[in-house]
Amino acid sequence: MSPVEQRVCSFCGQPLEPGTGMMFIKKDGSVYYFDRQRCQTSLLYQHRLGRRFKWTKHYPRGGAKAAEEEIRKQQVAAEIAKAETAEKAGKKAPAKAKR
Repeated sequence: MSPVEQRVCSFCGQPLEPGTGMMFIKKDGSVYYFDRQRCQTSLLYQHRLGRRFKWTKHYPRGGAKAAEEEIRKQQVAAEIAKAETAEKAGKKAPAKAKR
């Protein structure tokens, strides 16, 4: 018996129990999972972002400063990964100008 795939709501980030929730597939092939009608309506019909609501798990805790730091960390990690792949390919990574 294979393990059950864990899914989370595409809007609020809550885990979905097997056999619950709803799967929504758009015409372009993107798949969304929802745990309740409130999340489906907010994302698909009202075009809201989950990170703007305190009741979702996507809401940045710690305010805007914490969110900016998280984005900065992701950018640094992406630059390091890019440099490592370029180094493995035998190319030198371009030097980034200091700000």
